[in-house]
Amino acid sequence: MTYLQPSSSPSAPLPSRDGTQEPDELTKFRDDWKHEVGLHNRAGATHLKSSVDTVPPAEEPPTAQHYTAEELPQAQDSFTTIVDLLFGLHISEDTHDPSAVPKSIISKIVQSFPQPLTFESEEETEPVHVTRIPDEVLVYILRFLDHGTIERFASISRKARVLTLDSTIWRDFVVLGYKPPQIPYPEAILDLVKTYGVDFRRLYVETPRVRLDGVYIAVCRYLRPGLSDNAWINVTHEIIYHRYLRFFPDGTVVSLLTSDQTPPRDIIPNLNPSLRMKGLFIGFWELHDSVIYLTSLADPTGSSTFPYVFQMTFQLSSRPLGRWNRLAILAYDSVHVDSGEMIPVSINQEKTQFTFSKVKSYGY
Repeated sequence: MTYLQPSSSPSAPLPSRDGTQEPDELTKFRDDWKHEVGLHNRAGATHLKSSVDTVPPAEEPPTAQHYTAEELPQAQDSFTTIVDLLFGLHISEDTHDPSAVPKSIISKIVQSFPQPLTFESEEETEPVHVTRIPDEVLVYILRFLDHGTIERFASISRKARVLTLDSTIWRDFVVLGYKPPQIPYPEAILDLVKTYGVDFRRLYVETPRVRLDGVYIAVCRYLRPGLSDNAWINVTHEIIYHRYLRFFPDGTVVSLLTSDQTPPRDIIPNLNPSLRMKGLFIGFWELHDSVIYLTSLADPTGSSTFPYVFQMTFQLSSRPLGRWNRLAILAYDSVHVDSGEMIPVSINQEKTQFTFSKVKSYGY
C-alpha cells in the first residue's frame, strides 16, 4: 500500500476564507516541512527493506505453534519486535501520483482518475471547507476511525478514495489485528507483508481473521411433535434456540447454548468468561489459514462429573469480502479427559451456520 507522502515540490498558496492567498511564510513553512518528512520516510523505507530482505530464507516454513494459556503472552511479547519493523515502514512515493499506487484492482481504477484530484461541491456556489485541510491532517484523522467508516468515506469521491489508500491507515489495522492466535507464529506477519507487497489494505481485506468486536450467533431450529385432544389434528412445535461464540484476543473462547426462553439481547451484553449459566463452556481457539480450532471446551464451574471436554472446528468465510462474518461447523467432538478418545457429536452442520454481529460495547 502506498504511503500518502507529502510532495517535496512547492505547493501553491492556500486560499483563505475571504478568497485571498495565504502568506508566503506559511507556504514556505509547509514546503520545508514536507521536504524534511520526505527525507525521513525515504530513510525509513530503506532500513525496513534491508531488515526484511536480509533475513536468510529457512529451508522450510516455520511450523504452526499451538500456544497454551501461559505461552500465549510470551508469543505476543515477541510479536512486538515484528511490530517495530512494520511501524518503521514508510513508502516514499507520492499518493497523488497514480503510477505510485500498488498494482491491485482498486489501484488500477485509481490510476485512471483525472489529475489533480480535489473535493468538489454539488453546488458550484457553495464552498468546500474540507479543501483547506492538508492531506496529511486528513490521513491522520482517518487513522482514528474503524475500517467500515473509512470505506464509507472513500465512497464519497475520488479524492477520498485516494486518501484512504494511505499505507499508514491500514498498517495500523494489520498490526493490531494479526497477532497470535490470529496467526500461527509471530514471524508470519512478515510473510504476509511480503506476500502482498506491502499492500496493507489488501492484506487486511483478504487475509482471514477472527472478529473480536462482536459475537458469532447461530439460530437453530427443530420440530417437535405435540399433543392434541383432537385425533384429526396433528400439533407440531417449532423450537428455536441459539448458539453463541465470542472470541477474545488472549486465545480464550466462550461458547454458549441457550434455550428459546432467553432472548439474545439478554445474553450478548454479559457474554464473557465470568458468566455462569447452564450450557456455558470456556476453551481456547486458534486460527490456521481459514480454519478455526476450538479446544478444551469445558464447564468453568468444575461441578460436572462428565469426564469429557469438547472441541470444534469451523470454516471461516466472508460475505462480502473483508467482513469475515460467517462460520460453518466442520467437526464437533467430545474428548475423554484421561484416554483422549474422540467421539463425534451429532449436529446438523447445514443448519448450524454462525453469522457475526458487531457489539459496540465490546470495544475491540
